[in-house]
Amino acid sequence: MSEIPEMPVEELPLSEAEQALLADAPSPAFLRETRNALRARHARLNRHLRWFDLELPVGQIRVVHDGVLVHLVTNAPDTFEEQAARTFGFEPAHGASERIVTEVRQVLGGARRGDLLAYLDELAPFQRAILKATARIPRGEVRPYAWVAREAGSPGAVRAAGTALGHNPVPLVVPCHRVVRSDWALGQYSAAGGAETKARVLRWEGCDVEGLAAIAHARIAFIGDSASGSFCLAVCETLGTVPPESRIAFRTAEAALAAGLVPCEHCRPVAMAS
Repeated sequence: MSEIPEMPVEELPLSEAEQALLADAPSPAFLRETRNALRARHARLNRHLRWFDLELPVGQIRVVHDGVLVHLVTNAPDTFEEQAARTFGFEPAHGASERIVTEVRQVLGGARRGDLLAYLDELAPFQRAILKATARIPRGEVRPYAWVAREAGSPGAVRAAGTALGHNPVPLVVPCHRVVRSDWALGQYSAAGGAETKARVLRWEGCDVEGLAAIAHARIAFIGDSASGSFCLAVCETLGTVPPESRIAFRTAEAALAAGLVPCEHCRPVAMAS
C-alpha cells in the first residue's frame, strides 16, 4: 500500500463572533470578585457573618466580615446591635478572622485599596461608584467632594456624593474621612465623634490638618509649579518638593490651564483621560 502523503493543516480564521467571545472572556480578577460577591450574599442570607474588635491608635473599631469580605465597620459598639439589625436584619455572632485582620491592617496602612476588601454590592450603583472613587485617595491625603463626584463619573452630583459618603457602611476601610469640603475645611464625618474623629484619623495617617486649615484660610484651590509646568490641588503631596519661589497660587483650574500649566497626574485636579 502506498503511503498517504501528509497534508498541510490550514488554520481557519476565527469568525467575528468567536473573536468577540475571546475578547470578552472574563479576567481572573473579575471571576474572583464575582465569586467573592456571591459568597458574601450567601453569608448574609444564611446569617454566616461574624464580627471582631480591632484596637487602633485612634480608638477601637468593630468589623463585620464573612471571612473574605468586610460588610460593616463601626467605631460605636454600643449601637452595634441596632446598626446590625438595620443593615442585615440580624446581629452577627462574634468571630475573628486572621485573614481579615491582616487585610484590614493592610488597608489602614495604605498597602491595599479598601473597596477591594469591602462588600459593596448591596449599595445603589451611584453610592458604589462614589465609594470606589474615595478608595483611590492615598493615605495621608485629602480630596474635595467635587473631586470624588467627578472621579465617580457624576461631576454635577457634589451634594449627592456627600450624602453617599455620609452613609458609608465601611468607614476607615473605604476612607470617607479623606474627603473634605471644596474650601478645604474638614466638614462632617459619619463615624462616631464626627469632625473631631475625622481630624484625629487624618493626623494618624500623616495628614497636616493644621496646614490644611491654613490653605482653607488663604482660599487657595490650586498651586502651580513654574519649574515643572504643572499644577496640583493645593493639598497634593507632590507639592512638598516644590520650592516656594516656584509656586503659583490659583483659585480656579481654568486660570492654571490658561497660564499654560498641565494637570498633575497624581492628584488629578481636573478631569483626565483614564
